[in-house]
Amino acid sequence: MRDSCYLMREDSEKEISGEDFICLLHAVLEKGVSLKFKAKGFSMTPFIKGGDVITLAPFGRADYLSLGSVVAFIKPETKHLVVHRIVGRTDNGFIIKGDNVKEPHDIVPGTNVLGLVKKVERNGRQAYAALGPEKRVQAFLSRNTNLLPTMVTAWRQIRNLLGIKTKYE
Repeated sequence: MRDSCYLMREDSEKEISGEDFICLLHAVLEKGVSLKFKAKGFSMTPFIKGGDVITLAPFGRADYLSLGSVVAFIKPETKHLVVHRIVGRTDNGFIIKGDNVKEPHDIVPGTNVLGLVKKVERNGRQAYAALGPEKRVQAFLSRNTNLLPTMVTAWRQIRNLLGIKTKYE
């Protein structure tokens, strides 16, 4: 998910990108308020898809960044905003990776993490985004593999075990 978004109002959308969006995001989160925006990109597929509406919240005392949390951060090398999952922790920061990306990013300092994804909506409904207790399993799987092919293979095996046929079989 890159640093371009559509700022959404009830009656319209306005695209804001780059530094302007990052400044807006900083200002809103510093006030302790959540911000909704439309995601772009494929790096978090299948849990967050391009066009999904993400609710990004400041992380306070009650929330802590843990294995599996999905966060927005500034990528150190490019200064772009990215939304990915925490898959590990080091003394220097977090190892953060997209669920549909082969290699994790470099270590991201905690100061580069802006907010925590609290909700994902797709087509007006809440989407399953592995943000609950299962997020740790997702982080483990994401860290060690590209999740999308793994999930497709797992679904095929489950479908075969249960004897579920598709319309193509």
